[in-house]
Order: sequence, then structure tokens, then C-alpha cells
Amino acid sequence: MKIILTLLGLAVVCRCAVVAVYAQEDANEQAVQAEVDRKLEGDLYKKIVEASLLQEKVLNYQVRKHGVDSIETIKPMEALAWMYMEIGNYNEAEVLYRKILQLRGEKVPPSEENTRYTGIAYFMLGEINFLRDRYLLAEDNYDRAIQLAVDPEARGDALDRKGKIYKSIGNYEKALGYYLRAVEEYKAAKKSQKVDVRLMSAYASLVEVYKGLGLRLKAKEYQDLIDEMSGKEKE
Repeated sequence: MKIILTLLGLAVVCRCAVVAVYAQEDANEQAVQAEVDRKLEGDLYKKIVEASLLQEKVLNYQVRKHGVDSIETIKPMEALAWMYMEIGNYNEAEVLYRKILQLRGEKVPPSEENTRYTGIAYFMLGEINFLRDRYLLAEDNYDRAIQLAVDPEARGDALDRKGKIYKSIGNYEKALGYYLRAVEEYKAAKKSQKVDVRLMSAYASLVEVYKGLGLRLKAKEYQDLIDEMSGKEKE
């Protein structure tokens, strides 16, 4: 009986020790996450580099605690992938976004939120492939992002990027179609300064495309829209 009680006592002590370790790690993770948030408040590039190092610790903690294929790793993985994109670590970002797509496809129940973030992952892979001149892969990624977009702004972003692909290879007629569709999506999106900036960028791209097609009057039409929006922002 004494042996049994001793073993039970040891089991309780061990369990308490494990719980204490996880509790301490949880507290450490929260402290690190708070430090990540603080790092992002200052000089952008340097702060994102510093924050990414801390975010790696957050992700590694979740991997140790839950396993690399756990749903718990998705959010810290997405945050770190975004940081890698911002500082130009495209190889690392690509690996993470592919893993995110795997986990969201296999582990997360269908929902609007899951669809939204899956679309974002495809869009970011499109950005990586576009920056590397892998236009066919980029176009496929943007097509998936368009299919999964749950709001006009996200759809407009992916259409705008498809326009950039065709403008980059000199196919102005095809680029024109995508830019015009992007403009319509931005106009349908919820009004915000961010959407206005993207709309003006799409207008600027249309100015270039119309000039490339030799349609100067149409180019001027969109330049006038840019000037009008710029004037309103200054008021």
C-alpha cells in the first residue's frame, strides 16, 4: 500500500511539474508576444526584423507544445510569414505559406474566416512568384485568390496583380481587362483610405496601359481621376 501511495504521489508531483512548466511557457509566450507587438511600433524595417526573431520563438513554442501539424501553429505561422515578406525573406515565407495552406486545408473546418486566410496565403504565394518572374505560377496563385476572395477589396488586389503580370510582358490589352475589373471591385469595396490608395494605383496602371495602347485621351481620363482624388486628399 505504501508503495502504491508513493507511486501515486510521484505521479501527482510529475503532473504538477508538467503543468507548471507549460504554465511558465505560456507566460513566457505571452511576454514574447507582447514584445513582438512593441517591436512593431518603431522604425519599420529594423523593428520587423527584431519582431520576426521573437515571432520565431512564439512559433517554436507552439510547435514544441502541440506539434508542427497542429492547428495552434497556424496563426503564429501566418504572422511570421507576413514578417518574412516585409523584410524580403521570400524563401522562408514561401515555405510557411505552403505549410499554412496544408494545415488550413486539412485541419480547419470550413468557414468564411478559413476561406479568407486561405485566399490570403495564395495571394502571398502569388506575390513571391511574381517577384521572382515566375509569372505562370503567380497567375495560378492569383486565380486561386480570386476564387477564394470573400470581399471586393481582396478580389480587386488579385485582379490588379494579374494586370501587372500582363503589363510586365507587354500584353496591354489583357492587362487592361484585369485593371478595369480591379477598379470595379475597389469601387464596390467598403470605403477606406487603404481602398482609395489601391484605386488610385489601379488608375495609374490604366494610364500606363492606355498610353501603351496609344489611347492618349483614355489615359488622360484616368489621370484626371487621379488628380481629382489627390486634390480631395489634400483638402
